[in-house]
Amino acid sequence: MRTLVLLMTLALTAPAMAETLTIAPLKGDKGKAAGRQLTAALCRRFTCVKGKKVPDALLTGKVSGARADVSVAFPTHKGVALKRSLGWAKKKLASGDVDALAEAISAAMAPAPPPAPEAAPEPTQSPQPVAEKQPEAAPPPTAAPAPAPVAVVEEPAPAPRTRARAEVPWLVAGVGARFLGRKLSFSGLTSGTVLPYSLGMGVAPGLAVELYPLAKFTEGVGQRLGITFDGALALGWATKTSVPGTQVTYPTSMTQLDVGALMWLGSPRGFSFAPEAAFRLFSFNTSKASDGTSLAGLPDVTYSAIRLGAAVRWVTGDFLTLEVGGSALPMLSAQSLIGSTFFTRGTGFAVEGEGGAWLHFTPHVGIALLGSYCQYIFDLSETKTGNYRASGATDALYGGRALAVVSL
Repeated sequence: MRTLVLLMTLALTAPAMAETLTIAPLKGDKGKAAGRQLTAALCRRFTCVKGKKVPDALLTGKVSGARADVSVAFPTHKGVALKRSLGWAKKKLASGDVDALAEAISAAMAPAPPPAPEAAPEPTQSPQPVAEKQPEAAPPPTAAPAPAPVAVVEEPAPAPRTRARAEVPWLVAGVGARFLGRKLSFSGLTSGTVLPYSLGMGVAPGLAVELYPLAKFTEGVGQRLGITFDGALALGWATKTSVPGTQVTYPTSMTQLDVGALMWLGSPRGFSFAPEAAFRLFSFNTSKASDGTSLAGLPDVTYSAIRLGAAVRWVTGDFLTLEVGGSALPMLSAQSLIGSTFFTRGTGFAVEGEGGAWLHFTPHVGIALLGSYCQYIFDLSETKTGNYRASGATDALYGGRALAVVSL
């Protein structure tokens, strides 16, 4: 009996074997940055092994987007498995997630408590020759100890996959100034007097909005389907005639409005390409001067067109995004220029380009500096009757935008 107790005592006090862990290469781990971090963190607590030896724990997984999903199997602990989603940003794993993973692995490999040794029955007394005694009743048999429960690691449900959505804002709004210069000219004028027009540079308040209504409810392509609005309104501008000795001033106004839709394709943190379709309305008008006279010979124009274009964005880092785009604008109408007032017949077409940079002060606040050029081209050669006849006209608009931008 003493020998049995001594052997059980030695078995209970003998040092436990160190748990072994094998870390398999993670899928999608470019440069093996995540694997190196897991090796550095976990191999301090467990004995990491490779090769054909069966480890106590085997870690596998993959890196995708803003997380690293890992699974841990325990070949020597059947029925136990772990699954974890670790935060992954800027090629670094979230240290808190890695520490929690190590604790969970350690808990899963903890041995079950050994059953309590069965108590030895008390020795019975031998009958005495002097007085006869009834032998004491044997103690009731001790119930066999219940088997030790198997350790079951309750793994919390994975957090909702919202990290990828956070990379795509649902609203981008910019408020600032639009800079506009204009040069209107006519070619092949054979009848009538029309005035060319030149504007060095005017400044008008502007607003630009990109709305992504599905960004908070879905992922993938639909997440970056947007509605766009871009507008500028100038009041208080003035036009002066260049006739020597005449300084008549005519109040001038300008309006530009674009409403459309676009679809960004590509990585929100790299290169993105977006086809876009929009409706364009542009007007430029002069009013009567203070003396009641009008600026005869200058058409007050209102252009409407369908804008078909595409844009490319390149997110170079946390602080800078570059953008360039181009559009073609089939004209729907060019009121006043083409109509009953000036040229009775004609067609128009426009091309436009824009490019610049977005500077990000924080993930949600920055500025956009963009330059643009648009040229409307008109064929007026079909006009055979009327007071005004010319072969063509061009209306060039140049300038840009400076906006304070907020993204949510």
